[in-house]
Amino acid sequence: MKKILSLIFIAAFISGCASTTKGIAPELEIILTKNGKNIGGTVVYNPYGIDQLTKMRRNKAISRMRAVCHPVPFKIVKEETLPPEERKSKYGGNMKVLMGSKIRFIDFECFYPY
Repeated sequence: MKKILSLIFIAAFISGCASTTKGIAPELEIILTKNGKNIGGTVVYNPYGIDQLTKMRRNKAISRMRAVCHPVPFKIVKEETLPPEERKSKYGGNMKVLMGSKIRFIDFECFYPY
């Protein structure tokens, strides 16, 4: 019984750490709307770590973009790595310990055919 509980705890901890930037800095992810339609926005992820983890984080960020723009396609406008306080001054100082010194911002827009 203890082994099962410890495995559940470890699995919950690992899944909770998968996208810490989104949970810690929700104001950095922006969705722009116009006339009730999503027209674009910004998603963030941590670009540092082992290659597999970085690819997973980027794929999750792209899936969040896809979910915002669904059913129309999206286009990545700009992708840059910046300290979080350059986008919002609130995230300077001690917040760097939780998010990292620099995070990756992906600006995107949705394409509506009409």
